[in-house]
Amino acid sequence: MAVLRTELREVKRGEQVVKSVPVKVYDHPCWEGCCKHQESMSIGDSYQVGWLHQHYMPEHGLKEFDYQLDWNRQVDQAFIVWRANKRAKMKDSQ
Repeated sequence: MAVLRTELREVKRGEQVVKSVPVKVYDHPCWEGCCKHQESMSIGDSYQVGWLHQHYMPEHGLKEFDYQLDWNRQVDQAFIVWRANKRAKMKDSQ
């Protein structure tokens, strides 16, 4: 299984759109057989896009976010703080 190319896609959730999310396209059909090529997003990108949709965009009143252009040091720091707090809560609940 080889990667043919990496494409930039939009990920929509309700009215919110995260643009320019990298997706790898492979040289074989998807597992269900309905698509010509298997596609996948990295776990890190998927986690960050989910966080953008669920937390960052609603808190900042954003409807649109460009993953390649708008992700900066401030957004990265907010994600790191959120992830550390989430891990601490999970550790405390065990």
